[in-house]
Amino acid sequence: FYQLGIYFRKYKLLTMVKRCPMCYFLLSPIWAYMIYRGSMEIAVRNYGNYGLVVIGSVSGTLLLYKYADYIVKAFPITSTVLAFIGRITVIVLIIHTLAGGLIGNLVSRRFDSNYMPYMVLSITTQIMLSVIIKFLSDFVRLRIKGFRWPYDMRGMV
Repeated sequence: FYQLGIYFRKYKLLTMVKRCPMCYFLLSPIWAYMIYRGSMEIAVRNYGNYGLVVIGSVSGTLLLYKYADYIVKAFPITSTVLAFIGRITVIVLIIHTLAGGLIGNLVSRRFDSNYMPYMVLSITTQIMLSVIIKFLSDFVRLRIKGFRWPYDMRGMV
């Protein structure tokens, strides 16, 4: 997949996919078929028909690339929020790994885990907790460097 990415960039295929509206109609059925087949399961390393899996995965990646370009152009505020969340992805993964089960248990007391509100609330809680941790870490880092808030009254007495 890494090598495919290098070739896509080298031969400007990403630009072509971004500009060509027909690519959506060509790639979507391939990706949908591979989702239907369910032939790629990374968690258990079951890749099914390997050639088809690569084609389906690349189709999905190119579609997500096209969607991301559309979001950036059509919804600038949403793209800014998603870009920020993308920068804190490692924190989100840490929270998901360490506290995902605890958050899921808390949310499941109110919502059935088989339905959408459970998933939305669990994911939103994990992302918000990650944002809070990011802001706290930035604040601590600034305080260590000697930053003072404009309304800090300690030095005025």
